Amino acid sequence: MVVVNSVASLYWMPRSLRNRLYRHCGIQVGRDVFIFPGQLIRPGRMTFGDRVFVNGRCTFEPGRAGIDIEDDVFIAQNVTITAATHKIGPPSKRAGAVMSRAVIIGRGSWIGAAATVLPGVTVAPGCVIAAGAVVTRDTQPDGLYVGVPARRIRSLA
Repeated sequence: MVVVNSVASLYWMPRSLRNRLYRHCGIQVGRDVFIFPGQLIRPGRMTFGDRVFVNGRCTFEPGRAGIDIEDDVFIAQNVTITAATHKIGPPSKRAGAVMSRAVIIGRGSWIGAAATVLPGVTVAPGCVIAAGAVVTRDTQPDGLYVGVPARRIRSLA
């Protein structure tokens, strides 16, 4: 992951070379993907579909379950997508055993700045997740989701 989080994150690195480095490190990167420099990508299975855009300073924590970002997804800056968390432990150590549940970001969705998508969540196709929202459960297609926890406030279809 040193290559992913240091070399591939250099601002002067051409996009095509950055994507090749990601692929070399086992990250699946589709066609015409623009992953801005400055990401933090932790070890685990990651998939970026075709025509995905990822703005700067995002954090991806795929854990053992993985993160799948489908085609035509736009991810704004400072977004966190995590498939890993901890079970609640005893009083002596509340962060218990590590667990992981897959995250899927559906085709055509837009994840707004500083939003967080938590383990086990599927963001349905065509959704907009507003800036700063925290998505704690699956969404329905073509909805605008806002708040903490995120809730659907209107249909976009």
